[in-house]
Amino acid sequence: EAYDHLLEAPVTREQLNHYRNVAEAARSELAATLVKFESAQSELRELRSKLLSKEVSCQELKAEMESYKENNARKSSLLISLRDRVQELEEESAALSTSKIRTEITAQSAIKENQELKKKVVELDEKLQKCLKENEENKNQVSQNCRKHEEFLAQLRDCLDPEKNEKASDEDLILKLGELCKENAFVKGQIVALEETINVHEMEAKASRETIMRLASEVNRAQKKAASCIEEKGKLSQVQYVEHVCASVIMFMKQKLKIRCG
Repeated sequence: EAYDHLLEAPVTREQLNHYRNVAEAARSELAATLVKFESAQSELRELRSKLLSKEVSCQELKAEMESYKENNARKSSLLISLRDRVQELEEESAALSTSKIRTEITAQSAIKENQELKKKVVELDEKLQKCLKENEENKNQVSQNCRKHEEFLAQLRDCLDPEKNEKASDEDLILKLGELCKENAFVKGQIVALEETINVHEMEAKASRETIMRLASEVNRAQKKAASCIEEKGKLSQVQYVEHVCASVIMFMKQKLKIRCG
């Protein structure tokens, strides 16, 4: 009704111009607004596109972040494992250091023992050389003794069997030496008896000094007996020497027989 009232009211030129100007201004403003709206829509589309791109980038960043988190977790686990391994290696290194020290101590001890053993080896080698030398000397001595023994046996055979009708064995020589020893013992008994007789005669001679002139003939007989006893005593000395030699030979022959029987 108001619009109709306005249409019914008379419109002046000025009002019409005014309305036209207002309409032109409104159209111009509308055109500018439309341009702005289109520009705003274009910006909105661009913003939406950028937002979508940013959302995609954000998703990618989130995925990358998750990947980083997973890698970080793996690296953290690996780091913990490496720390444990480092600790184990440090403990092993400490144990190896201790073992190295012990090994060095053992090596030094072994070197010292080796040096002592070398000294002992040198000493034993010197003793061995000395023993070898003594053994060689003993062999030479044994050889000389054997040669002397053979010579002695030959001389003994010559003495015991001068006719050399047949070669006497060692057992025969021992038997003959035993007989000689028995004869020597018998002769020694006789010599003892003679010595006792000599002592008696000496006592008688001493007792008869006062009557020497009266018993001159008896003194002469006593002197003859004394001379005879002295001669027997010399023979006794020779017999004692033969007895000693015979005893040595018997002992040697017994040892030789034992060696042969063994």
